[in-house]
Amino acid sequence: MRAWDCLWAGVAGAALVGAACTLTPVNHSTEPYRSDPEQARAIEQHAAQVCAERRGAEDLPPHPFKTDACSVWFDAGWKHCCVEHDVDYWCGGSAEDRSRSDRALRDCVAGEAGYVLPGMMHVGVRMGGAPWQPVPWRWGYGWDYYHAYDLEGDASPEVEPQDESPGNPTPAQRPMGSATADRS
Repeated sequence: MRAWDCLWAGVAGAALVGAACTLTPVNHSTEPYRSDPEQARAIEQHAAQVCAERRGAEDLPPHPFKTDACSVWFDAGWKHCCVEHDVDYWCGGSAEDRSRSDRALRDCVAGEAGYVLPGMMHVGVRMGGAPWQPVPWRWGYGWDYYHAYDLEGDASPEVEPQDESPGNPTPAQRPMGSATADRS
């Protein structure tokens, strides 16, 4: 009897890990997007527009936007906060972009639920949403796994060129410990 218990526990554990490790969501798992194709298209277009404003229209994730709202948290009067957070997480970006998105989620939920619950959610997303984690709610989940953080400025559609003249070396050209600060 004990061997069967171990076998079933192993099968159940493997199924749970397999389900958690589905790296890119393929369906909306929250209403109204799950059952209303028009609402689903609208939120997908919204996500693409938000991401294009941040990254540029040519640098969108290859997988279409999908949302589960508050992932492994209950959805109450703050579902809209979680969906907007999912838009950011689908698009990805820099570590600072993620931190800003997580603070925005906390602040949005705080407007609906006080401060204890949003603080707990904030800790949860900071711990459980890193891009290297093989879970469908990770940062940059619209990209193939593993998609690292963008470097600051990489997701911006416009990057100003640096003056690389001999009198103005780039930070990479400056000697280590150089006191010359980049004042551009």
